[in-house]
Amino acid sequence: MGDGSGAAEFAAFTRAVGDVVGAPAGVLHAMRRPVEIQVVGRAGVGRSTLVSALERSGFANVVEAPAVDVPGRTDPELGPDVVVYVFTGALRTPDVRVLAKARRGSTVAVLAKADAFGSREVAARASNAAAAETGVRTVPLSAGRDLAVVVDAVGAAVQVVQARRVREMLDALAVTAAQDVGGAIRDGIEAFLRSDPAVFAASESAAVLGADDRGADDRGADEEDSEGDRRRRAVVERRARTRRAVAAGTSR
Repeated sequence: MGDGSGAAEFAAFTRAVGDVVGAPAGVLHAMRRPVEIQVVGRAGVGRSTLVSALERSGFANVVEAPAVDVPGRTDPELGPDVVVYVFTGALRTPDVRVLAKARRGSTVAVLAKADAFGSREVAARASNAAAAETGVRTVPLSAGRDLAVVVDAVGAAVQVVQARRVREMLDALAVTAAQDVGGAIRDGIEAFLRSDPAVFAASESAAVLGADDRGADDRGADEEDSEGDRRRRAVVERRARTRRAVAAGTSR
């Protein structure tokens, strides 16, 4: 989803679900909200430079957060969407502190000014060490190089955010349908869930999120749902394959 694979499925799902009677307004509003990309880091690490680079690469809604680890000021709150954390050299305690609060999957750490390490191999080792320490995908960025890798990583994080939104809407629709004792809203929701936009978006979101994208902060009680999640993913993926095969056959 996002700027790459699945963007069309997410857009079609977002348009179609707006016409479903009973679709929760709050979840629908959150789904339609543009994905924000928040660039975070200590002062002097190159946040403004990266914001400009991401905007030139075609990303919208890129914002520069206030600097981390400023005396007398609390660290900025991390947004709910994509977080791009910029640092230089080795990770410092403030970097680790902020990254520990960031949600995995939709967070990317960027080792800026990687050319200061003297070679790409040394920079890559430093980037891998940071990823191992924080559990956050980390990519090096040198002046005039490596931007494509950063763009790919941020694009993947956007896809994760959109996939989470699809899953949240599917869960909300399931709850709404279960609560409809009359059945009219339930029938409409179930018809929508059998539609191409819903099947394709559900399949794509399952592929993006993988086995279980709930993160360490909200596991526990949700762990028991993992088997149900796997069954639902298998169903939507099977339907998507069938529909794509039929579409390919009719287009010949």
